[in-house]
Amino acid sequence: MPSPQSRLRFRLLIAALSCVAIAGCSAAPSGDTAPPGGAGATDTTPVVVPDGNKPSGAKVRVANLYNPITSDPGPIDIYAAPWVDAGAKPLLSVPYGQVSPAFDPTVSDDAGDMFLSIYASGVTGNGNELMSQTETLKGGENIVFYLGTGDLQDSGKYGGALGTEFGVSSGDVGNPTMAPGTALLTISAIGLDKIVKNPDTTSWIVSLGHGCAPGINGDANDISIIDPGTTGADYPLVAGQTTISFHPYDKSSGNLPDCTNASVLDAQVQATAGQKLVLVLYAPKDGQLKALVIPVTG
Repeated sequence: MPSPQSRLRFRLLIAALSCVAIAGCSAAPSGDTAPPGGAGATDTTPVVVPDGNKPSGAKVRVANLYNPITSDPGPIDIYAAPWVDAGAKPLLSVPYGQVSPAFDPTVSDDAGDMFLSIYASGVTGNGNELMSQTETLKGGENIVFYLGTGDLQDSGKYGGALGTEFGVSSGDVGNPTMAPGTALLTISAIGLDKIVKNPDTTSWIVSLGHGCAPGINGDANDISIIDPGTTGADYPLVAGQTTISFHPYDKSSGNLPDCTNASVLDAQVQATAGQKLVLVLYAPKDGQLKALVIPVTG
């Protein structure tokens, strides 16, 4: 760690799972189909809508970054219910390392209650879901859910950990106020602490092409460090294409954090002014760091 005499400050972004849901207790049979994104959506991939549900007017995308660890990563199934029995048809399936097209998650009542559950492909049953999520929707929301690896369960299998990004403007309460002409990038490493072999010493420093990048509220001496398991590290991006580089940093080394180590991953991000995006780090195996960039708005 830096000596007290050092003028360089840095902060560790604490790993915290955001928007983690607990399974509910009601199933819903499958019924009609509707295009994802609701009426007028340009994406025509149909989804299965449970009987009795109604359109929400919201648009949801789900990213599959779940690594079961004890077996190879595979597809996940999305259902519009807290849990489902055998024979239920999913809204859609999402391959590993990909994000779904936008779809209307539907709601179960006039209050706008949405229920989604996520299962490993082909699995059903109460208690077998990787994650469930509920939201009360008003219509018009843009939401991205991304599923990573959660804690080891009593069954000997790993559960899921769910990150959530809402498509609200940068000036809304709880979001940073962005300078004109910039976009907001959130970087998450949710679930990576379960994949890397040495999560207590492994971390990455972010560069946007011009030295180590401070966080959204930092300065040149306030360097953000991405730990495995971190969620919610925000960075400003200039509109256009930016190369996001991740430089390895050993927290146990005692060295000051910098970007002198060669990047282990370079991700190209195309952003427009006022846009919100999320970049999620994931890995099919330790040492195989990858990134999935998902537009939340725009």
